[in-house]
Amino acid sequence: RAQREALEIYVGKNLQVLNTGAVGQAEFEGFIGNLLNAQQQLATATAQEFQAIATYNASIAGLEYAKGTIQRYN
Repeated sequence: RAQREALEIYVGKNLQVLNTGAVGQAEFEGFIGNLLNAQQQLATATAQEFQAIATYNASIAGLEYAKGTIQRYN
């Protein structure tokens, strides 16, 4: 979660810089490459976070099933 949140801030700030036109012509290509890389990392971090949540929820359901208390949550 922390990685996703940090990347969201990083991407957001870079988009602000891009939208203000503060990136010069000389560094534009490198800036865009870094921004796209950060967006890819953000997408990966988001997917990993949701996968971890799904795995956690499945584990909790399995525990409740094993204890015989799963119906309490229906």
